[in-house]
Amino acid sequence: MFRDAFDRGLSKLGASVHHRRDDHNEVVIVDFGCGTGTSTRRLAKQYPQATQLIGIDLSPYFIDVGRTLLKLAPSAIDASRPLPTGWITAIDSDERIQLRQGDIANTPFPSDSVSVVNLSMVLHELPISAAKEVILEAYRILEPGGQLW
Repeated sequence: MFRDAFDRGLSKLGASVHHRRDDHNEVVIVDFGCGTGTSTRRLAKQYPQATQLIGIDLSPYFIDVGRTLLKLAPSAIDASRPLPTGWITAIDSDERIQLRQGDIANTPFPSDSVSVVNLSMVLHELPISAAKEVILEAYRILEPGGQLW
C-alpha cells in the first residue's frame, strides 16, 4: 500500500521521464537504495519509455538477492497459473534493469547524465549529513530538466 501511495503521489505531482537532450534518446532512471530491486522493477513497469533502469544499493547481499530474483523468477512464473509455492509476487524479467552494488553518495555516473533519480524509502534511514551527500549526488548526476523523486 505504501509503494502504491508513493506511485500515486508521484503521478499527482507530475513525475515524468523524458528523452535526454543529446542525440542518444536515452531515458535513464537511477534508483538509489534499491535493496533487492523491488522499486526498480516497479519503475520499469510504470515507465516503459525508460531505456535503462539502474538500481544501486550499498548491500552486496541485497543486490545478489535482487539479481537472483530476476534470473529465477521468469522461469518459475507462468502468468496463466497461480504463483508457484514460495513466490509471493510475480517478478518479470526486464533486460533494461541492472542492479549494482555501490555508494549512492558517490556514484560512477557522469554529471548531468540521468533523467530521473528515485529515492524511495531511503532518506529516513540516513543521518542528516549522509542524506545531504546523497541529495547532492543526485543533483550532480541529473541532467538539466531531470527529476528527483
